[in-house]
Amino acid sequence: MQGEIFGNRVVVDVNEGSELLNKNFGVKKDNKIFLFPEEALYLTELGKLNVKYKNKNLNFKELLSIFKIKDLWSKYLVYKDLRSNGYIPKEALKYGGDFRVYDKDQSLESHSRWICIVIKDYDILSPRQLSAIVRVTHTVRKKLLIAVVDKEDEITYYELDWIKI
Repeated sequence: MQGEIFGNRVVVDVNEGSELLNKNFGVKKDNKIFLFPEEALYLTELGKLNVKYKNKNLNFKELLSIFKIKDLWSKYLVYKDLRSNGYIPKEALKYGGDFRVYDKDQSLESHSRWICIVIKDYDILSPRQLSAIVRVTHTVRKKLLIAVVDKEDEITYYELDWIKI
């Protein structure tokens, strides 16, 4: 399957990439499927997507370097880990997170279970930042999933929820 860089997305023709939608990849708009960077990287690494930029096919490392996104490598590792374990991560920018995460075999028509933020093990989240993120996730009826990526690229997940006492 062939895709092309379009800003911070990869675009695939809907006729060529209809199977992507069936497997919960991308967003369809008109006759195109738009993949966010982590999706494109994942599919490229699996050998299911060839991405062109300026008439050149990009390998995984080249594609990773094209996107100018802070901490993309860490975000990709979390995306890959979630996908590999059967979860469905989708973009969550409007919720202030990195991913909305749908449970295994959950329909994308329903609400996602978590909003996931990706941090490195040396990042600092202040109590105020953490409280603000938890409030937003609670407001949209989700739980917060914090994915912490360490120096060895290992991931530890923490789930936070808002409770009344």
